[in-house]
Amino acid sequence: MSESIILGLIQGITEWLPVSSEGLVALSANLFYGTPPEEALKLSLWLHLGTALSALIAFRKKIYHLSKDFVRSPTNPNQDIKFLLIGTAVSAVIALSIIVGVYEAVDFEYLDGPSTIFSAIVGLFLTITGLVQLTAVRTIISPRSDIGNIDGLLTGIAQGIAILPGISRSGLTLSSLLIRGFDRKDALTLSFLLGIPASIAVSIYGAASSETSLSASSLIAVFISFISGLITIKLMLNFAAKINFGAFVITVGILLTSSSLFSYFNTS
Repeated sequence: MSESIILGLIQGITEWLPVSSEGLVALSANLFYGTPPEEALKLSLWLHLGTALSALIAFRKKIYHLSKDFVRSPTNPNQDIKFLLIGTAVSAVIALSIIVGVYEAVDFEYLDGPSTIFSAIVGLFLTITGLVQLTAVRTIISPRSDIGNIDGLLTGIAQGIAILPGISRSGLTLSSLLIRGFDRKDALTLSFLLGIPASIAVSIYGAASSETSLSASSLIAVFISFISGLITIKLMLNFAAKINFGAFVITVGILLTSSSLFSYFNTS
């Protein structure tokens, strides 16, 4: 029970922060509960269902209006809908390629055990995410109405790459939109909306490929991630203008990478 609560909280809180929920959930399951890396990664994907549901509830009015606009004029969608369609399509192609080319090809036995290369890889990707966030600053703010197809393409690429453990989906997509000059609150909203279909898709993959996804403990973890995710979304949007986690993410990434590599080579 405690494992489900803790992993659900980590997923719910960190999915919407510019840190990697997937990497942190998988790493926590591996280090603290002895879950093999492959199963830990699949569990982290499954828990995205809870945070997808939290975003559906938080943005239900926006989603309703977007859906109504799309049904009314499917051949001429507005810019927000175009952004979401392009971003979802691009990220799906990239993420699927990574899943097939990396997740299904890697021999996870080499990554098993605490404080191993698995931890170092997550730490490295966290560091990269933090560096991108620190550079995502523009003084000229673009209005929301200026969002275009290129924004959907770039943000979709960022979201697709974020399937890698340790790379923050919200961090990279948010950074992509900030670099393009959008207001932080608008960027957060678009990033969260774009994450809904992606989160549902990866949770389905996690459920289909994991033997424990529909156990009572994993369902409890999904529920906890849903509740904590809903609270985190509200807080993020309320304090959007004051948030920049770049330095924190870099610090965590460097400490995790260096300590894991030190431990790995010390025991080799």
